[in-house]
Amino acid sequence: MAQKAESLNFEESHARLAAVVPLQSEKRGKKAETPAAKVKRQIETTYRSLQASSARAYSVLGSKSIALASNVACRIKRVRDEKPLYIVGALAGTAFALGMVFRIWRSRHE
Repeated sequence: MAQKAESLNFEESHARLAAVVPLQSEKRGKKAETPAAKVKRQIETTYRSLQASSARAYSVLGSKSIALASNVACRIKRVRDEKPLYIVGALAGTAFALGMVFRIWRSRHE
């Protein structure tokens, strides 16, 4: 019966199995951290936080650019189907403007 009571008492058997190891910050007699080590630790934490935030920003940028591209493609398809003469007019206007620009550029460089 005594053995059964000992096996039921978890805290005593647990204390015999493993000793509590103090964390590094709990150790006594710890040397003071040098200013260079403090700066290094601060730079490391800042670098890690910047790396994590830039990874999140890159992920958001990727998803938003995909959404924008699909939105633009949908709009172009709708304009192409509903108003094809607008596309022809835009191309003609662009060609006219580029022709004028090239003509002016060519006259100044001859």
